[in-house]
Amino acid sequence: MTKQIRKFALTHLSLGSTSSFHNMVLQRIREATPEALHVSDLVGPYEEQAKLLSRIVKRSKAYTSTAELRAADAERDRLIGVIMNTVRTNLTNPLERKRRAALHLKPVLSGFKGLAHHELTKQSAETRSMLARFDDAENLAMAAELHLEEEIAALRTANERFDVAFRAKAAEEGERLELSDIKSRPTRAAARLLYLRITQVVNAFAIAAPSEAVTRFIEQVNGLIASMKDKDE
Repeated sequence: MTKQIRKFALTHLSLGSTSSFHNMVLQRIREATPEALHVSDLVGPYEEQAKLLSRIVKRSKAYTSTAELRAADAERDRLIGVIMNTVRTNLTNPLERKRRAALHLKPVLSGFKGLAHHELTKQSAETRSMLARFDDAENLAMAAELHLEEEIAALRTANERFDVAFRAKAAEEGERLELSDIKSRPTRAAARLLYLRITQVVNAFAIAAPSEAVTRFIEQVNGLIASMKDKDE
């Protein structure tokens, strides 16, 4: 008796199981080669729908960059606080050189009061402006009198980390919006239709022009179907 790919109701599978099934069928097609199975014209569209399904399964509501964004923002907030508080504390320092340094830096940094509480992207730009003040040799020398060199360097790094994470989040948002436009139901239906067309072609050649590749593929797909049924039961 000629072997045939068994009928299988894909519609009852979960989205994840459906995606896995199509990807496993594609793997078997690649192993046998589309030419040997006489489905060369169907494999490309089938792969495209399977990839869409995989992307839908993987899409996430949470941003992977969010944790890094928050960590960088929290670090720069603390560093800004340390710098501003150090200047303020030393305004009354009895040591003249430290008091002089604080008095020099007070007007330099006065425009950045409350910076750590500003809107995130605004804070990023303002932090760059604040750091630019320390590119001035005299301002940096006064900061050094208060031993703020490490904090200034760390703030520069934290602000750069924030900018990188912000760009990554924007990219993730763009991808999420793109994926949200991909509807799972029509994608599943399109993949199922292509799978059915492939099985029809293979089954037809199993009768009209049987080959070892066709027979082996049928056995493999039937094994996949059996394993999927076992999981479902």
